[in-house]
Amino acid sequence: MIKTIHLPFDARLLPLKTLNTSAFSCMYEYGKLRYIKIGTVEVVRMIYAAVRDENWNTIPYQVEDEKIEEREDGFIIRYVSIFQSNGIYYKAAIHIEAKDYRITFSIKGEALSSFKRNRIGICALHPINDSVCKEANINRPDGTEYTSMFPEYVNPVQPFKDIMQMQWPVNESYDARLEFYGDIFETEDQRNWSDNSYKTYSTPVELPLPVQVKIGDVVEQKMVLSLIPKRNAAATEPSLLPTSAKLPFPKIGYNRVGKKHLDNELIRLLQDLPFDHYRVELLLSATGWKDELADALRGSKKLETKLELIIYFSNQYETELENFVRILRDIKDDIKSVLVLQVNHAFTPTRMLRIVYPALKGISSAIKVGYGTDGNFSELNRNLPGDTDYDFVSFSLTPQAHLNDTRTILENLDSQRTILKTLRYQIGDDKEVHVFITFKSRIRHQTPGDAFPADNDDRLHGSFGAAWTLLTIQNLSTVQLSFYDTIGYKGIVPNRPSELYNVLNEIRVFKPVSIIPSSLSNSAEVVLENAERHRLVFILDRQYFQYNTETI
Repeated sequence: MIKTIHLPFDARLLPLKTLNTSAFSCMYEYGKLRYIKIGTVEVVRMIYAAVRDENWNTIPYQVEDEKIEEREDGFIIRYVSIFQSNGIYYKAAIHIEAKDYRITFSIKGEALSSFKRNRIGICALHPINDSVCKEANINRPDGTEYTSMFPEYVNPVQPFKDIMQMQWPVNESYDARLEFYGDIFETEDQRNWSDNSYKTYSTPVELPLPVQVKIGDVVEQKMVLSLIPKRNAAATEPSLLPTSAKLPFPKIGYNRVGKKHLDNELIRLLQDLPFDHYRVELLLSATGWKDELADALRGSKKLETKLELIIYFSNQYETELENFVRILRDIKDDIKSVLVLQVNHAFTPTRMLRIVYPALKGISSAIKVGYGTDGNFSELNRNLPGDTDYDFVSFSLTPQAHLNDTRTILENLDSQRTILKTLRYQIGDDKEVHVFITFKSRIRHQTPGDAFPADNDDRLHGSFGAAWTLLTIQNLSTVQLSFYDTIGYKGIVPNRPSELYNVLNEIRVFKPVSIIPSSLSNSAEVVLENAERHRLVFILDRQYFQYNTETI
């Protein structure tokens, strides 16, 4: 038996305009150049200007006075970007000129308010598939040079630093060259934040941040992309991701929302979803954590599931551990796992885990005790557990760590498998991996449960959010997944009917055990199989995979 469900594309895609020179083809989308190609090879994924505030939030912008002039051998684009949010007011005049084998992207920005920033300037995104394992020759501002490689595995540190010029092979005939003016640039592996690209940007992260910007301060930068005759350069073929006839359907749970109590109606709705565990964050220095735990435990029992605890210790963790262990003795059979974290630490301190791990395992060997972060994969990638006992590693994932447009969210799906491949290469196959997934960016603060931004994203609850969730389940099928919040505008059960909820309900009824894998590049379906070998097929509109072809 085969049941099919169609998920239409209901998210907004900004219009694209196809532009060409005699050598390049590219697309222009609201201030950004995307998919810059020579023939079928993607040379640069995107060139754009960005303002990042002191908390690394990407400031939204409006395009004004846009003028596009197409010529036989190229094009010229002029516009003004107004970046404005939370007291930041910044104006940037952008000039893009493309002719034959050269594209120049220039910015002259002026601060119209005083604020603190971590970054202002031009960014270039490099595509993974057409860049990975290619060697790049880097010229420094002091005239020296070196060679490095676009990494195959997710690189925890910048593969290229101190860049004035970078050059790498494109095809048998040409190299690509990027030249930078107005600041020092470097390149990071954005797959650390689940973006499917490498990014070259200005203001090295090792410099003191944030920087005070005063009214009237001006930034001028220029980035020049050109094709030049081929030089000798080595290129190593990347290894391929392993394939399998079938993938296991993962364990799926959901996150408790703050101190929100699950009433009988919410319990009824959540009982109709696949519910392997109830994710609960506890701040052990807070006076009410025992009451929160008790309420969460009552909810999990009604849901007939166990708790996945994320416990935050303070500097007084030895005393807090004693109190936690005392409670744990009575509820040990209701706890599935415990992720050990410390307030104001980006990842689990190993010195603390060496004390906490044996204490918790002494209560019950069945409880999994983990090392990790409530932040992005970058924190775990830079701070692997090393020589300490743990049962699983954990990190968070969002498709909107940097940009939030629909095309970028879809592009970033391809990074998920590479993140998992990198992690397995680092820690092996014998440890569990737990991933907490939020649709919007989540910035950790002094207490667990805080998130940014607070505004709604309607895409989560429609067919788009359902399809993105299905594709993420397919990409990360071999790990334990915790999705979103249980309720609310960031949750599985919103305040109105939700296609996301309906899809998860179909999965609960179907009881899948396997996923029939397919390629993101050419598949328009997600196929699930249950123990009776019946199949549930979700048919996805082509825009989920061909998001870069819609033009005006």
